[in-house]
Amino acid sequence: MKKFLLGFLLAVAVGVLGYGAVAFAGRLSAGNAYFDNDARDNVVQVSKNFLTQDATATPQTSPLTVSSTEIDIVVPNKAVEMIIVFTDQPFRISEVTGMARYFVLPAGYSHTLQVAAATHVYLKRDTSSDATVQFYFRSL
Repeated sequence: MKKFLLGFLLAVAVGVLGYGAVAFAGRLSAGNAYFDNDARDNVVQVSKNFLTQDATATPQTSPLTVSSTEIDIVVPNKAVEMIIVFTDQPFRISEVTGMARYFVLPAGYSHTLQVAAATHVYLKRDTSSDATVQFYFRSL
């Protein structure tokens, strides 16, 4: 009965006020997912948490020193983005171990990686100097 009454009241409110006015102050919650409205009033899923470490048994934490040894970053469950906030030296980023394919993030730049379908991100310095990398994951 409560669900029916809530649904009825919501339908009346939508009919009278329009959908955007009843979007619960722009944020809806459904289980572990959070939703917001974009500029066109479309409901979009947004992250609800951030993590400054990966999901290995001995976590790689931010800030992280990236050396000539490849570092395996295990993407945490429900992570959708890895945001690299800052690096003081250029370093390589790859989705494959061994760095057969990679791109170089220059010193002083930030970058956002979409990792919703990824399980690993590999990092390695690009010059003779170690890089200090600050990162975090956005998760649902």
